[in-house]
Amino acid sequence: MFAVQVSGTGHAGMEATIANCLEPGETIVVATSGIWGQRVCDLSERYGGNTHFLHQSNTHGPVTYQKDMEVTRSFQSQIVY
Repeated sequence: MFAVQVSGTGHAGMEATIANCLEPGETIVVATSGIWGQRVCDLSERYGGNTHFLHQSNTHGPVTYQKDMEVTRSFQSQIVY
């Protein structure tokens, strides 16, 4: 485990994470309920990822661990965000 400090906005940190962890062609599942999750999806696609998003509307509460794991297994994802 390690931590890297990024001098910049939250968006800069998010992009640094995607750019350094996602290889072109890898599958990423993004649990999203708003604009930040959509931005991760956009970045993942720009970096060549096979992006799947698990959308949960704000009225239905957060994405559950069980649903997240079910989707991750079905897509054989290398990364879950």
